[in-house]
Amino acid sequence: FNLRLMVADKELVSSRVKVTRLPPQEMIMGVLSNNLEALNRLGAMKLPGNAQRVTVIHLAAKDIPSNSAMLESIDALVLADFSSHNLNSEQLASIQSWVESGGALVTCGGANWQKTLGSLPQILLPVQVSGSVQVSSLAELEKWTGQQLPAGKNIILGQGQINRGTTLLANEKNPVLVASKLGHGNVYYLAFDPGASPFDN
Repeated sequence: FNLRLMVADKELVSSRVKVTRLPPQEMIMGVLSNNLEALNRLGAMKLPGNAQRVTVIHLAAKDIPSNSAMLESIDALVLADFSSHNLNSEQLASIQSWVESGGALVTCGGANWQKTLGSLPQILLPVQVSGSVQVSSLAELEKWTGQQLPAGKNIILGQGQINRGTTLLANEKNPVLVASKLGHGNVYYLAFDPGASPFDN
């Protein structure tokens, strides 16, 4: 499309915009990550019900609007290995409002948990992370997903205490997957970085 902003017969500014139309059953997942390959493999996955597929869109801090209505086309937003201090207070408020209106936010721990979670408001943090721990296996996750993780791989988990919500998976007493309601939406916490080894392949 060629978009033009006009006043009377005078063009003030114009821009060429490419629009990609997606099927209505497509799930749009926005990813804020320094790893530009993170979660791309989800694009090959079919979700249950009506053969729903996932489209992964990589975003930068500047792409997060201060008006939450501009986030409505996104079904889920994932923060993993991302410098959350690059988001200003208006952007963080926009994310919170979007979740409260029905969005799904996934916050991730892992080796760079401080960078990712450090600047987020408490209401977006189901778990208060205070450190990290290295483990050699996640039997609970393997049992839950029915898939084996590669042997001999070390996994770095965020370590902390649950603030709110329900612990769906834990490694001993450490929460690994937590789900928390926020308004009409949900905030999820993953103790690991899904874009890091051994989850990256």
